[in-house]
Amino acid sequence: MRPHAGRKGRTGHPERRNRQMGFARWSGELLMLGLLLAAPRSLPAETRCAVLEVFLRGDAERSQAARAFIEKTYSGRKGLVLAMRDVTAKESDLDRYWKLAEHFQVDKPGLPAFYVSSRFEFGWDAAKSPARLEEALTVEVFVRQGCSRCAAARPVIFQQLAPRYPGYRFVERDVGQSAEARQRLQELSNRYRVQAASVPALHLCGKLLVGFYDAATSFRQWDDVLKGATIACPAEKTTSRETFRGDKFFHVADRAVPSGWSLWTATAWAEERPERTSPPASAAELPPEVPPADVASAIPVDAPPPRPSRSLPPEVPAETAPSPEPEPAATVGDVVHLPFFGAVNWRAWGLPLFTLAVGLVDGFNPCAMWVLLFLLSLLVNLQDRWKILTVAGTFVAISGAAYYAFMAAWLQVAQWFALLRPVQMLLGMMGVCIGSIHVKDFFAFKRGLTLSIPESAKPTIYERTRRILHAETVLSALAGAAILAVLVNFLELLCTAGLPAMYTSILTLQQMPVWQNHLYLLLYIAAYMFDDSLMVAAVVITLGKYKLQERGGRILKLISGLVILALGLVLLLKPEWLQL
Repeated sequence: MRPHAGRKGRTGHPERRNRQMGFARWSGELLMLGLLLAAPRSLPAETRCAVLEVFLRGDAERSQAARAFIEKTYSGRKGLVLAMRDVTAKESDLDRYWKLAEHFQVDKPGLPAFYVSSRFEFGWDAAKSPARLEEALTVEVFVRQGCSRCAAARPVIFQQLAPRYPGYRFVERDVGQSAEARQRLQELSNRYRVQAASVPALHLCGKLLVGFYDAATSFRQWDDVLKGATIACPAEKTTSRETFRGDKFFHVADRAVPSGWSLWTATAWAEERPERTSPPASAAELPPEVPPADVASAIPVDAPPPRPSRSLPPEVPAETAPSPEPEPAATVGDVVHLPFFGAVNWRAWGLPLFTLAVGLVDGFNPCAMWVLLFLLSLLVNLQDRWKILTVAGTFVAISGAAYYAFMAAWLQVAQWFALLRPVQMLLGMMGVCIGSIHVKDFFAFKRGLTLSIPESAKPTIYERTRRILHAETVLSALAGAAILAVLVNFLELLCTAGLPAMYTSILTLQQMPVWQNHLYLLLYIAAYMFDDSLMVAAVVITLGKYKLQERGGRILKLISGLVILALGLVLLLKPEWLQL
């Protein structure tokens, strides 16, 4: 009976035993949590530090001024390792200075010099040099409100990339809200020869990287650039630092300078571990070669000591510090590999093809075609191919020139306002209204509200067209054709205003230089005049009469209306799709 009673005793109080086990487990978890909280936080293994190498001449005035500024400004910078190198005290530092000067093709080197973020700057000017150094340690992130790619890129940049590189300040600039941001992106696009700088775009380590493909691919591309300009941070506790986004600061994981860590410790650590702190020492490992920088603004310099076995270089007059100007980086995800063609940047063809398509649709509008066909139907009675070609060709050429001037004016207005989201929405609503009216004209031609040449203006057009036919001289006929072309362009604005307004707004979104914008306008005009040129060629060759029937006009209205309606909806709902 005792064994039986014992078994009953062991199993008779399951609730008490469960409470005891639960308390033990809960106590153990609390103990582990306490240990975790008490333990010093370690820096993530992947965190990397920027390195600022400063080459100085201890007895030189500018070197002393630069040293004082850097010690005050950067000695406590989180995630940044400073390496002060007095080239008069150590031959290896002097030799490294000359290697960098040769690599960056510095004809007239000077001191102090700075190697940071794959950039080599020299000279010191209290008004200019601090901004140059800060730019080298800043990652500029260009975005735009309403851009879906920008929204997808933000967490990758500010939650993954920024904590990995705490020595860099990540600054977000919205090109849709700030004219200064748009100007800055345009300036960088010109500097790095990026033809179509859209958003998102990152300026880092002397490169401008444009676009966002996906989180993994884009992070890898950005990380590769920063990794090449940084070192693995030494293990130490972390704290938080501030990342600047527009007018807001965001906290990200960062390095805290441990007790006893100072500028001199960092310098000694850098010199004792050259494989980790020193940038590449051989020519093969140095950053890509770059052309000398512009020398528009002057930076005073001290003359460096001679390289061993070399004569002392002459003291250099005030010159700007050369910075690497790398070849423009391809936009993320833009390059595709095709059979027979190899690597093709599809985005480079996207805008030209889009321009041709919209220009062709705009050219096939019934307003302009009606006037040209009426003029040709009168000219064909002359049975003189040369005169028909001369007069009708003049009409088409002047019409194209007038339309180009009209679109250039639209472009100027768009460059002031088109990047603003309210203006985009206004243009989108205008496109929806104009497109809907054109589509309505297909089903109810000239019923209700319509966008066509007013009936009251047609007698004037008829009269001027007949004057061309009865002109006494060819010059009089050409002058009449030119005047008629300008008149018709003003009258047909109701038919065509929607497409030029939206196209120039889309062109502005690409943020290209002015000359490229006008090249695209010329391409648009070439497509716009294509159908007119075909009609003139057909009449000259066949000497036949052609007339735009009502059904043909309705079909053209439908096509242009659908295109305008579609572009208006995209501007309203998905403007990021128009970043070609």
